[in-house]
Amino acid sequence: MQHYILLPASVRQLTCSALNCRRICDNIIPTAEPGRIRGIKLGKQIRNPFRMIAVIVITIIALTAGTMFLCSASYMTAAAETQIHIKDEKTSAEEEKAAAEIKQAAADVQQRQEARKAYIAAEKRKRLAQEKKRKAARARELAEERSLVSMKIPAVNDYKTWMCYKAVKSKSSWQYALLNSRRAKTDKNGFRKIGGYYCVALGSYYSDRIGTRFRITFANGDKIRAVLGDQKSDKHTDKKHQYSGRGNILEFITGHEGPYNQARINRMFPAQIIKIQKYTDQKNMF
Repeated sequence: MQHYILLPASVRQLTCSALNCRRICDNIIPTAEPGRIRGIKLGKQIRNPFRMIAVIVITIIALTAGTMFLCSASYMTAAAETQIHIKDEKTSAEEEKAAAEIKQAAADVQQRQEARKAYIAAEKRKRLAQEKKRKAARARELAEERSLVSMKIPAVNDYKTWMCYKAVKSKSSWQYALLNSRRAKTDKNGFRKIGGYYCVALGSYYSDRIGTRFRITFANGDKIRAVLGDQKSDKHTDKKHQYSGRGNILEFITGHEGPYNQARINRMFPAQIIKIQKYTDQKNMF
């Protein structure tokens, strides 16, 4: 039986290199020339044709392995480049994120600084307003002190009483006009008041003019402003017309009748009167 094997030149060279038998290949494996195919008789030099088949298979495997190695190397190179690119993108994203965080932190710091400046400015304005208010109050207090004249207090065991404004019946009197004016109100404690002034009755020693204003100071430090809404009758007071009874200097005018008035007065004004000052400036209280 004759065996003919036709191989391309590249395969022939690789096969010969693998077997280290260039001479044999030159004799038994001719080159396939373009345009024709020819073979030679193997004869007795190759007794087993399977050996040549094995060589061809090994050659094909070697070529395939080389191709796969090259493809694998190319794939690994591409993968490495891709990984480097991804890493670069990740690094760039991290850098951008860090830059954004730094920028945001700087903006927060600036915002806090601006808020602190605004707070300091607001506190300064508040202190200035409070100082201005204190100065104005002090100025009013000094002006009030200059307009006050101290009156003598009798050496008696002072106690306070009350009367209802409805007891004044004469509509033609100054008392009635003051206690029933539009400015006169009864507060939540039952006291008749005009503005911040308690309506009271005093002896003629302190004043005989309805509407005269006073500042009364108690032993516990409390002070009230009062307006003369009624006058104690001279026949019901002492010789100097300072108090009535056994020591009643001050009589509160209330909005309602009732025994609770005395209890409320004793609770709200328990201390003795130590000073009565009269305002010298004229102010319309009607």
